[in-house]
Amino acid sequence: MLTNCQLNIFQASYLHHGDKSAQPYEYYVPIHGVGTPSGKTCVLLRTSEPDIMATANEIKALKSESALLAWMSKNSARAFPKRNVQGVVSSGLDLRSSQREALEKVERNNTVEDFIILKANAEPSLAAGISFSAAGVAALLGLVVYARRKTAD
Repeated sequence: MLTNCQLNIFQASYLHHGDKSAQPYEYYVPIHGVGTPSGKTCVLLRTSEPDIMATANEIKALKSESALLAWMSKNSARAFPKRNVQGVVSSGLDLRSSQREALEKVERNNTVEDFIILKANAEPSLAAGISFSAAGVAALLGLVVYARRKTAD
């Protein structure tokens, strides 16, 4: 959980597959501290929360700079909401390297090189944790047995 955050929906990114006209199904929203709203982003929030999606789609639909400025003057609290965020840091299993590279290209000037992605409102999987732990213990036991056989020969 990250506390005292300010989201920047104005700079939210999304990935699309094939059809560029299709509506995004999730956004990657930069997270800053409330006291430090500018500067490079270290954390992106991967979210499909309805309120964030609606705001991001509204911003995306604005066609002129004057329309954007008028919208921002009325809706700055929606574009830059302040709140606590929670979730699970995405692993390499959640995001393919090609997707991460695409995000890095879009966010190149706004993020640090080793940014993390926080999957909104996700919780750790007990089954996955047990499975990975069991696989690690099995691999360790296999190495111990292999090493003992090598030293016995």
